[in-house]
Amino acid sequence: MSIVDYFEKPSVENLVFPFIPVTQTLGSRLVDEAYDVAIIGVKADSDQVNRGSAAAPDEIRKYLYALRGEMRQLRIADLGNLKACDNPTELYFALRGAVSELRAIGVFPVILGGSQELTAAVYDGLKEISQELNLSVLDSRIDLSIEEGAPISPSSYLNTIINDDKRFRVDVIGCQSYYCSQLQVDKLEENNCWVMRLGITSGSNITGRMAASYCTLAWAQALTNHSCV
Repeated sequence: MSIVDYFEKPSVENLVFPFIPVTQTLGSRLVDEAYDVAIIGVKADSDQVNRGSAAAPDEIRKYLYALRGEMRQLRIADLGNLKACDNPTELYFALRGAVSELRAIGVFPVILGGSQELTAAVYDGLKEISQELNLSVLDSRIDLSIEEGAPISPSSYLNTIINDDKRFRVDVIGCQSYYCSQLQVDKLEENNCWVMRLGITSGSNITGRMAASYCTLAWAQALTNHSCV
């Protein structure tokens, strides 16, 4: 089964903010082979929160495709949207499989849409080809349940990740104290995870683990040796 068999091509019309020539936009510079980055759409949302996120992939593309597309050596493909699944479990395994196959050939997946519990599917796909993993989460909330054995959901997907054997470190960056309980913070810290409030990120004294987290994010953005304009 080819990686492209997981997906169906999106239909993107009426780009938003077409301020630059169409031939210079990202939408006109996408490739179909020998790519470094693959855009993946997930047209699904949760029954509990983030309703409407199923429409996000194609809406995001309207803005994304209109941006400048000159990337020097970086080649970007849009594989499309994951084909419809009959239930959340099938979607979980389809996304996990797609992420694992892409990373196995050195391609970085960028996922559009879906709700936050799909982070666990992405994590599981990555760990299939990794010895250990670091996870940096940028969120105003801590998606962690203080109850043991909580099912995977948009508000508790971190529970499965922090207890995983291949998890080396989890950093939650940008959370706001009035959205989080001290019990959640304590549980993360007890599991050798780290929480950095939004107010701290805006300061100039960035050292130690905070600096390491920023380096991790910068590395992901730069995609190793590639440079973006």
